[in-house]
Amino acid sequence: MSRVLTVLMLFGLLGLSRWHPANGWWLPDAAFAVFFLVGRFFPMHQGLPFVGGGVALFIDVGISQMGGIENYCLTPAYGVLLLSYAWMWQTGRWSLSRDGDTWRGVFTLLASCAGATSLAFVLNHSGFYVWSGHFAELAWLDYLAATGHYFWSYLGATVMYVAVGLGIAAVMRENEGHRALSEAGANSFAHQKMIE
Repeated sequence: MSRVLTVLMLFGLLGLSRWHPANGWWLPDAAFAVFFLVGRFFPMHQGLPFVGGGVALFIDVGISQMGGIENYCLTPAYGVLLLSYAWMWQTGRWSLSRDGDTWRGVFTLLASCAGATSLAFVLNHSGFYVWSGHFAELAWLDYLAATGHYFWSYLGATVMYVAVGLGIAAVMRENEGHRALSEAGANSFAHQKMIE
């Protein structure tokens, strides 16, 4: 699969998972996972987090303009969400130095994803509390009590998407390896026939 198609599929998943309020179906938010996977699979393309952040912002503004959601989330705190995405991308880049071909390596990757998701969630929700302008009368602990239950769904969805993405990448690598071996075998056979 081409790298461009992979990026388009990841950003398409980002779009589908963010669009759910407007179309009546629910797909867990894939944003943190998409940025982690983009960082892992495309570490040298440093512009991709900005493109992905732009895609997310474009979708959120579009949904808001279509009446799917109100502008509740589109506040100055949105910048902190973009920082959360950058954090996930950077963690994905860091994960590239970890082996994902063993069970221990996969566990390490998923644990790093879970840790990064936890920090991104806290960063994002803290920023929303401080800069959204919606919680001037609400104490921090009350805000945590009201929003903390979302943590487990974010964490579970992100780790699930990353696990599926790593699995698909492993299958693709395996298929490419078999294809390369088949081509090498065919070339060797053709070369042997030419010698005879």
